[in-house]
Amino acid sequence: TAGETGPDSPVHALDPFAPASDRKRTDRIKPALGRASMENALPLAKDAYAGKTVLLMGEDDTDAQLVLYVSNTVGDLDNGKLYFLRRTNTDPVEMAMALRTTYDVEFVEIDNAATATGTEIAAQSIAKKAIQFGRVEDLDYRKGGGAASREIYFAVTGLKNATGKSMWGRMYQLVMDASNPLKGKLTPVADGASNPGQDLINPDNICATENFVYIQEDG
Repeated sequence: TAGETGPDSPVHALDPFAPASDRKRTDRIKPALGRASMENALPLAKDAYAGKTVLLMGEDDTDAQLVLYVSNTVGDLDNGKLYFLRRTNTDPVEMAMALRTTYDVEFVEIDNAATATGTEIAAQSIAKKAIQFGRVEDLDYRKGGGAASREIYFAVTGLKNATGKSMWGRMYQLVMDASNPLKGKLTPVADGASNPGQDLINPDNICATENFVYIQEDG
């Protein structure tokens, strides 16, 4: 679980079946997953990448990123690497991507992710040309197993009067490469700006099933 209380918010590993006494533990923070005002931490299904642990996290902030964690050990949340999403042409501007157009993307490693402060990680996102979204709120993978487990949908809620970022919000599809989680294709699939105030309005929480994506708006 991620806590969006500020730029230095950590990610915690929680056991939903643990006894009540487990609430008093203080060792659940996972430094390898970085620090940011993250809204959600989503582990991909075990068949997405055999033998690996892969999580995606969305940052709910002004210059927000989509962050990837990859470990080559199943169940490992301590020794993997952390990455920012960016376009292969290194253009960081969200609204430079047109609706229903697909773009090549890659994940670039975050330096010293386990020890860097949230402010330092945010500065790296600028330097490394990560895509600067307008508040990445929630994300989910398509159900059905196999390739569907690498088809990700995420909501960008939007920001008012923020240059280069969505105002009414957007929905994105990220299709991750079958053999390399550091590569993929990104497509804006819905955009509130196409009919302001009438269609999509500030998407927040989502649920992806086998054939549908359910969106909860937060206008």
